[in-house]
Amino acid sequence: MKHIFAMLLALVLILSGCARIPMGIQPEESAASAPEEATVSEETTAETEATVSAQEAVGTFQGGVYENDLLGVTASFDSDWYIATAEERLQIMGATVDTLDDDALVESLEKNGTAMDLYAAQENSSNVNVMLEKIGFQSVLISEEMYVDITLEQLPKVMETLQVEDAKLEKISLTFAGETHPGISVSGIQSGMNFYEKMAVVKSGGYFGVITAACYNEDVTDDILGLFQAK
Repeated sequence: MKHIFAMLLALVLILSGCARIPMGIQPEESAASAPEEATVSEETTAETEATVSAQEAVGTFQGGVYENDLLGVTASFDSDWYIATAEERLQIMGATVDTLDDDALVESLEKNGTAMDLYAAQENSSNVNVMLEKIGFQSVLISEEMYVDITLEQLPKVMETLQVEDAKLEKISLTFAGETHPGISVSGIQSGMNFYEKMAVVKSGGYFGVITAACYNEDVTDDILGLFQAK
C-alpha cells in the first residue's frame, strides 16, 4: 500500500487550491518502509506506534486560540484570519468518514491515518495548516530528519505535476515553538505569482505533526510560524 506523508499532502492541498492529492505522487512504500539501520537513532528506536489516542492527539480551537497538547503548542489568531471548521477541513481533505460531526476528525485520524487539525487563512491567501499523521508499523523507525529527507525526494515530481516554475526546494532547520526541528523551504512561481512555503516536522506520541505556512508575493512564512508558541 502507498504511504501518504502529511507533508506532501499539505503541500499539494495548498498548491492545488485545496484539491485532493493527485494520484501517482505519493511516496513509494519501499522508501518509507525500509529505512537503513545505520541511520536509525536511539530516539527512533525508542519510538513505537501511537502511544496517544486519536482523541487526545487532535487539538482544540476556542476564542481565537488553537491548542494541541500532543505537539505542545498554542497559537492565537485575530479577526484577520478565517479558521476553517472541522467539517470544512474534512471536505478539503476528501476524508471518508461516517458523519461530519465533532467526532469526525478523530474518526478520520483513526480510519485514514491523517487529519487536518487546523486550517487558517487570510484574504491575501496567506495560510497555515497543521496535519497529523498516525505512525504505523512501517514508519516507526522514521525520525523527523528521515521524514523530511524522504519527502524531499518526492517534491520535484510534485512541483512538475502542479506546474510550479523555478521551484527551489531546501531542507532546513528551524525553530518552531521554541524547539529546533527539521523542515523544508519551498519557493517558486505558480500562476504568475511568487509562492513561498515553510514546513516544520514534529514527532510526538506516535504521530508526526506537519505545520505548513504558505503565502504569495511576499515571504512572511517565518511570521506565520511565529504565531505558534510552546504551551
